[in-house]
Amino acid sequence: MYKLFYNQFGEVDAINRTTDGATIPWNNQTQAFDEEHPLVIELRQWEAENEPLDLSNQAVPAISIEQHKQQKQQEIINIAKFEQEALVADYAPAEQASWDRKVAESKAILQSNNLADAPILEVEAKVFSQATSEPDILAATLFLAGEILNKSNQLYAASAAIAGKRSRLWNAIAQAEAIESVELISWDVK
Repeated sequence: MYKLFYNQFGEVDAINRTTDGATIPWNNQTQAFDEEHPLVIELRQWEAENEPLDLSNQAVPAISIEQHKQQKQQEIINIAKFEQEALVADYAPAEQASWDRKVAESKAILQSNNLADAPILEVEAKVFSQATSEPDILAATLFLAGEILNKSNQLYAASAAIAGKRSRLWNAIAQAEAIESVELISWDVK
């Protein structure tokens, strides 16, 4: 999905891809895109599947600061959602579905040193390590359990950082008193 942004003169100022906030370059002087730009190519594909964007420079009614705030907050939500999804994009949904169980089994086996407490991890450790003796399988399973907990903690920390940034920007938008202040708030600005 794409969203048009207008400047104070009612002219198209930018076009953003709403899934991640990427800006598509628009040149107001030539009234055209750089057709070779990857985002423009994507936009053209989107238009072919949907309907062309109306880029005519018609006057756009002024919107209130509250409407600006709502738009900016939705932009921040969309970017945060994209960032959160990117954290796990390289993992299949079935693997993601097993994570809670793997974390629980990891905690259990690291406390007990008993393979019976981690049947799924034991299978994965056997395949990964190709171990055949019980002591080697236990060692491989304990190693895997430690790796899983480490990666889980890293994922939670990265997710928390995204959530914290989203909340900070959301609050900054809510407290802004002028449209110009709202517009200066961006995911990319620290």
